[in-house]
Amino acid sequence: MKAFVAMPFNPKFLPVWKAIRRACEANDISACRVDQLPQVGDILTTIYKEIETADIIIVDFSGDKHPESPNANVVTEATYARTKKKPTVIMTQNVQGLPFDWKTYRAVVYENSPSGLEYLAEVLGENLAGVKKRLAGSPVSHVTSVPRVSANPKHEEKWAETSSDGRYKKSRVGVILDTKTNLEWFVGLDEDTTWGAAKSWTDSLTVDGGGWRMPTIEELRGLYQKGKGKGNMDQVFVTTDSSNCCIWSCEVNGIHARIFTFYHGSDMLIARTFFADNIRGFAVRSGRRE
Repeated sequence: MKAFVAMPFNPKFLPVWKAIRRACEANDISACRVDQLPQVGDILTTIYKEIETADIIIVDFSGDKHPESPNANVVTEATYARTKKKPTVIMTQNVQGLPFDWKTYRAVVYENSPSGLEYLAEVLGENLAGVKKRLAGSPVSHVTSVPRVSANPKHEEKWAETSSDGRYKKSRVGVILDTKTNLEWFVGLDEDTTWGAAKSWTDSLTVDGGGWRMPTIEELRGLYQKGKGKGNMDQVFVTTDSSNCCIWSCEVNGIHARIFTFYHGSDMLIARTFFADNIRGFAVRSGRRE
């Protein structure tokens, strides 16, 4: 299996490249980037061909000259990979520097430091392992029984946080297991978003093996706990203004879609292009066993 890596070639990114290679090698993936390609004919044509034949795309949007300005070549390569619907794992040292049309996508945020690169290699490796399972059509993605955490010490290591009532377990990469419903949740960017942007983010989400979708109103209603935390939901799902949080659902009616408002504990129909009032995107899937 091959991964094409789009990243800056500034010497200060050499440790980052080594961390990426470690993560790929741990998953039996061959990593390749532009400067390793033979300079035969038009380089852009060669790059596009490499992207088309790659199984996975790894993109580092970190700026090489200015932290908030990603390398133009990296943006071009990432955009082409997106048009080819390639599974893509995004990285950055500065989430504010993500290109505008990529801000609704989940990114691995890391620091270019020894501890930050160790974290990067670990989390990137987990993401790549998940993508491999999805590409291989592993039956793991179809198992729906609740993980028996106490019976598997290795599985216990997956959960980095548990809610005060024990209902929710949150992994190191942000996957939240609801042990009551056996649904897994992933919280989108903490920014106001339209329905279309939330849908695009969910459809492209590959974290922990992918298989994500937008939730139904009833699934969102299942998260509602009146009087819980600051916004009638457990704080493992917390957003900036959780007291007035609304989440888009998959339920649409023409140009409108339903949102669930946690302030009122009810749903309403609004325009899919509406962009305000703390409307966020959550992703959901059936719970899975490791």
